[in-house]
Amino acid sequence: MPVLYLVNLGCAKNQVDLECMLGRLIPGGCTVAGSPRDADVLLVNTCAFIKPATDESSAVIRELSAAKRPGQKLVVTGCLPQRHGAGLGAAFPAVDRWVPLADEARIAGVVAEWFPLARGAGGARIRISPPHYAYLRIADGCDHRCAFCTIPGIRGAYRSVPFDAVVDEAKRLADEGVIELNLIAQDTGAYGRDLARAALLPRLVRTLAALDGIEWVRLQYLYPASVTDELLDTIAGNAHVCKYLDIPLQHVSDPVLKSMRRPGAAATRTLLDRIRARVPGAAIRTTFIVGYPAEDARAFDELRDFAAAFKFDRLGVFEYSAEPGTRAYALGDPVAKAEKARRRRVILEQQQRLSLELNKRFVGRTVMTIVDVAGRNGAATGRTQFDAPEADNCVRMSRCRDVKAGSIVPVTITRALPYDLVGAIAPGKKKR
Repeated sequence: MPVLYLVNLGCAKNQVDLECMLGRLIPGGCTVAGSPRDADVLLVNTCAFIKPATDESSAVIRELSAAKRPGQKLVVTGCLPQRHGAGLGAAFPAVDRWVPLADEARIAGVVAEWFPLARGAGGARIRISPPHYAYLRIADGCDHRCAFCTIPGIRGAYRSVPFDAVVDEAKRLADEGVIELNLIAQDTGAYGRDLARAALLPRLVRTLAALDGIEWVRLQYLYPASVTDELLDTIAGNAHVCKYLDIPLQHVSDPVLKSMRRPGAAATRTLLDRIRARVPGAAIRTTFIVGYPAEDARAFDELRDFAAAFKFDRLGVFEYSAEPGTRAYALGDPVAKAEKARRRRVILEQQQRLSLELNKRFVGRTVMTIVDVAGRNGAATGRTQFDAPEADNCVRMSRCRDVKAGSIVPVTITRALPYDLVGAIAPGKKKR
């Protein structure tokens, strides 16, 4: 039976794509190797929504192409062949098969052309994340037409996963030991509007939070206009829903937002005020784009000053990438690369100072923490409900000799760092 070597690039949605492909390959007899030297099939799941992601995907393909030995097969899946299918063969002649997103359900048939697989096997995805948390994709595609974004062209129109199917998958994940569900989509808040002409996310969140075994439900990738009062009240009123909202705002200058085809600055400020009023203490994560063609020095200063005043709990910054096929591509790319890098650095250095200030609020408090890694030396790392896996801050813990990964423990915070907290498990406190 064939041995696979896996490389997964890009976001959590890409990871779910790969897990679905593994759900078709592993039951057929495939196994996974830790080194490309030991594999029969090199499988690269790519990202290509901006040029840096395309460049990273291309670099991995070149590296594996150069090391590919006789008899090995190199298969490239995901966004790169979906977006740039034409011409890839000439650029990467060592690739044996390109499998775009639209064809990933046939991945077992591709591998079976070269190596025998068990017939009729496969179904549920096989996760590559730690056993205690999972990404739960509730929709794919996007109906928004932001001027800078390639996602609708890559993943198509918004398509919600049927309600019962989402709940069934969540139950299966809980049966596997998952205690934290991270809900993902291009616009999580729009869930259900294509199914019932109504936003079903609040109902879905309440249903998932009530499942046996599920301790935390986390919402990621919320489009600003999709955040309703019902959703905020659901987050605020349920102990199993993380007080955490991931809302990519992209900018706060009206001329820039108008060019981006995004909600205006007044709507953004109103939304943020609503969140803080209805979900006190919630952590708000956002991302901004710097160097967009309409962003002059004044617009950047407005963005910087707003970020300083609002004090986002978590903040990421991307440099604008001019992407063919988007509306913004016709605007050119007038901001120099060095200036984009400077603007990004200014915002991130400012955020580092703000993050340390915000983290100091936790010193002396005891916070429930999910353990992601438990070491043999009594140290462990984990996250509070205010931190998403693989994206946000960590809690570094001591006195952890009897603690296992996947448990939720009370940690008394003793020290604040710019992006992490340091603490010890509170003696005599309840653990889950």
